[in-house]
Amino acid sequence: MAAPTTQTARTDAPVTRAAGVVDTSSGRDGTLSADIQSTVERVALAAFIVVPFLSVLAAVPVAWGGWLGWR
Repeated sequence: MAAPTTQTARTDAPVTRAAGVVDTSSGRDGTLSADIQSTVERVALAAFIVVPFLSVLAAVPVAWGGWLGWR
């Protein structure tokens, strides 16, 4: 039994973009109302990630020296 064949039309016309389409290939998609993340947004995001992580790292030696121990 032969596989069914389909015919597709091929055109050599160049691909065009619609008006108003924004190229987001930079990988920096916006988060608020802009199409691209601003530097302030990137710094704020980094601060919201780094500051709590450093707080947890700093709390471990404080707890170990105070009330936390092997016994």
